[in-house]
Amino acid sequence: MKSQTISFVHNGRRHTASVQLVSPLAWIFVVNLNASEPFHLEYDEEHSEWAVIDEDAEIEGEIAAAMGEVLFERYRETIKPSIENASSDCFIMENGNEEIICFWDRGLRIRVIPFIDDQPSDRSGELVYYGNNFGKPLTFQTIDYQGENPELVRAAIEWYAEKLNYPQMVISKRNPFAETQAIVLPD
Repeated sequence: MKSQTISFVHNGRRHTASVQLVSPLAWIFVVNLNASEPFHLEYDEEHSEWAVIDEDAEIEGEIAAAMGEVLFERYRETIKPSIENASSDCFIMENGNEEIICFWDRGLRIRVIPFIDDQPSDRSGELVYYGNNFGKPLTFQTIDYQGENPELVRAAIEWYAEKLNYPQMVISKRNPFAETQAIVLPD
């Protein structure tokens, strides 16, 4: 999401902040308050309060709380509908009959391809993994891969398997569904 400017009043003083939502599910914002150094502001659900998560940021807790309430009101309607099917890092985007696993805070996207006769096009530089949905073969192929950690791709596929209620899915770089050719040895 783009950076936005918000204003709020605390103890009779008006404050202006440039904010950018970086993690919708965790409600984490990057904030530049009154032209100070940017810091991260997070909603702590366990304690039901807003907290600055950068140790070296010199922001009063009361100011963080006042700013958090403004952010909550501003972003609540924008975020809530889009996160119903998401975990803390990923969500599923439907594109026609295709599902794409996306990360909230990264450009990483992974196409989920039912393993039928058409296989993913051989796009140079894309990562391809294989798995199954209760025995139905699936192929997972990155989209516009930019060298992200392959373990991150694998973690997204594991998250997807959880969403399918099939956490025991075996994920492999080797295609277990490729036709195997029997070699007949002469007697």
